[in-house]
Amino acid sequence: MWLAVRAGRLGTVRAYAWAGIACGLAAAAKYNGGIAIVAPIAAWVLHERVSPDRFRKLGAIVGGAALAFLAGAPYTVLDMPAFLDGFAAQFSRFAAPLNGTDPAWLLYIKHLSLAGSYWVPIAAAGMAILIWRGSARVRWAPVILFTVVYFYVLSSHSHVFGRYAVPLLPMLCLFSSVAVIEVLRGLDRIPALARPVPRRLLVAAVWVALLFGPIRGTVRWLDLQKRADTRQLAADWLKTSTPKGTRIAVGRPVSFAW
Repeated sequence: MWLAVRAGRLGTVRAYAWAGIACGLAAAAKYNGGIAIVAPIAAWVLHERVSPDRFRKLGAIVGGAALAFLAGAPYTVLDMPAFLDGFAAQFSRFAAPLNGTDPAWLLYIKHLSLAGSYWVPIAAAGMAILIWRGSARVRWAPVILFTVVYFYVLSSHSHVFGRYAVPLLPMLCLFSSVAVIEVLRGLDRIPALARPVPRRLLVAAVWVALLFGPIRGTVRWLDLQKRADTRQLAADWLKTSTPKGTRIAVGRPVSFAW
């Protein structure tokens, strides 16, 4: 995202190429990372519509992304039949209907709200502020468009997993910061809160309130990782309670028969 915004600011072929390369590497790491190309394309559309070398810059985005993807996933070409079969199998799984009563978009909002129910609304408010402000709208457009498109793609497919929403977290942090800073600027109009000491205390209280939920959740998660999970408990029980050479059948979800 940073490289896409930087490309729009610098307006050079090299800057757009670097943004494309980052997107290609993201797609090579995980296919849904390729959605990141929305950001440099958005920057190109907004800043290069009348540029004489606009098609060179577009070629730099697409070419850089393609080359970086092939560098990170060379077997796309070296073993293309297997790649195409695997790619099609992945998409067929994601095309299956969602099992459950809640729609996918609501499930992802629940996942994103685990650190606090207030967090997503604050981020949405920050995004609305950026869209409303004409001076910031163009600069932030690549980040906003990526966030909207990525969330739509997640919400329109089955197999909902909270980890799929991780690429949205940095964007939501930025949007939340925008909203909070706007509130603090508004409070500066109150003379009693505009003085240095009350303002510092207010800023500290706001950031503690925002960070308390995520920090608490992280500490709890780390505490869970220190404990043996059910797989380890089952393995330990099998070692101590069954004779050597016992045959074990493992199914999905994981179960043991001995």
